[in-house]
Amino acid sequence: MNLVSKTGNLSNHTVKEGFDILKNTINSTVDVVNNILISTCNINKEFNRPNETFTIESAAALVPANRRSKGLCIKFLTSDGCYSEYSYMSENVSNVSWVDPDNWKLNIRILDGGTW
Repeated sequence: MNLVSKTGNLSNHTVKEGFDILKNTINSTVDVVNNILISTCNINKEFNRPNETFTIESAAALVPANRRSKGLCIKFLTSDGCYSEYSYMSENVSNVSWVDPDNWKLNIRILDGGTW
């Protein structure tokens, strides 16, 4: 059976080979999405606290230990009505370091309470 490749060319793959190619493509896409989801934590949404406000320390404290890593981005509502996104910049993910605001870098603030 002829199948059309990504480039639009016909190739002589069997149906099983075609399904294997499709399965590998889907698995690769799922891996990319999972990596994005793991690297971002929306505090208000993930902890079902849509209107609660947080400081960087209180938001960071909610992140489970198994999600803590350098580069993790957390997003949350602040007391001034803005949403903020911070990235963790340290290799050390101990409880004391994790909630230290000096280890977090402010990436972005959304003034209108926009949705991620």
